[in-house]
Amino acid sequence: MALCYLPLVLGLALRLFHYRRDELLGRSIQSISPLRQADGRLSSRAGKAFLRRTIAGDAPVFEWSHRDSAGRQLPCEVRLVRMPGGTC
Repeated sequence: MALCYLPLVLGLALRLFHYRRDELLGRSIQSISPLRQADGRLSSRAGKAFLRRTIAGDAPVFEWSHRDSAGRQLPCEVRLVRMPGGTC
């Protein structure tokens, strides 16, 4: 399964993650996630599981920890939906 990258960076994300636009643009979700999520699962495995569900037509809503540019954890609520014509 291909990794998804951030194709577009909004100003709010720049402030949340404390990155400059050129630093955040094109990063993978893995690069701004800790090794493990709060439930102990590897972020890489948990993320792939959520992506598989989304590709299958589900619209999962879940808690996810991200990291800002200083490595501080940011607890977030994530909602995934499959976009028509999307490759991710």
